[in-house]
Amino acid sequence: MARILVIEDEPLVGHMLRRFLERAGHEVVWAPNGEVGLRRLAEGFDLVVCDLIMPGIPGEEVIRRIRFIQPTYSFRAG
Repeated sequence: MARILVIEDEPLVGHMLRRFLERAGHEVVWAPNGEVGLRRLAEGFDLVVCDLIMPGIPGEEVIRRIRFIQPTYSFRAG
């Protein structure tokens, strides 16, 4: 299955997403903020799930930086 990075500042939401995705057979890494998420990005992921409203580096800035680091990634918002 996929290797997924979840960037989410709310621990309850981060853990819930992690459990749900792991039960579906995915390998999940949870990052509690944008700074940690950007550092962990180098570990290689198939998918990044990122909260948009976070303290520190907001989600929009995290996505902008990911686009710079990994220009081949595609993005969807919903």
